[in-house]
Amino acid sequence: METSRHIRFMGWKDLVITPAVEVAILVMTFLSVLLLNRLVSASLFANAISFYLLMLFWTLLTLKIIRVIIPINEGVYSYGDNSLACYIWNLHAFLCITNLSLHYNNGLLPPAPMRKFFYILLGAKMGRGVIAIGGKLLDPSFITIGENTIIGEDALLTPHAVARTSSDILIIGKIEIKRGVIIGARSMIMPGVTIGENSMVNAMSLVPMNTKIPPNQIWGGNPAVKIADLSKAGT
Repeated sequence: METSRHIRFMGWKDLVITPAVEVAILVMTFLSVLLLNRLVSASLFANAISFYLLMLFWTLLTLKIIRVIIPINEGVYSYGDNSLACYIWNLHAFLCITNLSLHYNNGLLPPAPMRKFFYILLGAKMGRGVIAIGGKLLDPSFITIGENTIIGEDALLTPHAVARTSSDILIIGKIEIKRGVIIGARSMIMPGVTIGENSMVNAMSLVPMNTKIPPNQIWGGNPAVKIADLSKAGT
């Protein structure tokens, strides 16, 4: 399994529609800055900041519209049989990786609480209270995280995987993290994983696809396996 995108997932839509969507976002951003300048005169630096913030706004709005009009569900897709679903996934990833790169790829926002709100804007479902996200959430609309959860530094939650067969297969499965969970630094959570309340995944662990971790347990390793019950961990 791979979490990277492969060239066979690209088609004419990626070479024609995607650039058109990107240009439309940039045009809307430029026009918005011009409108602001008609209302309030601003310096070059202020206009540059305004351009960046407005680009974020138009990108997030575009992604929201895409998710509402052409939603993608959990499942197994191939470009030959499900070209539209694969393309929409590609388009969503492209806009996140390019226009939202500082936050989506590089984690510029503080782990708590700003990353929580950022991922909510991208469709993630988050519980109440503080959720510290030190890692990265790919495809946030397929991720649910309960309250009082900690996602360790450089941890990766990826609801998608790519299987290389005769034609590449895109696998999408929701990730559900219940309340009170701790995911250790540099761990990787694969599609279809559910982690029960108050459980913990040790640092640098790989939780394989479709794993169901019960509540109040400690898991770790590659692949992750049960290590102990939390009630017995200190005894």
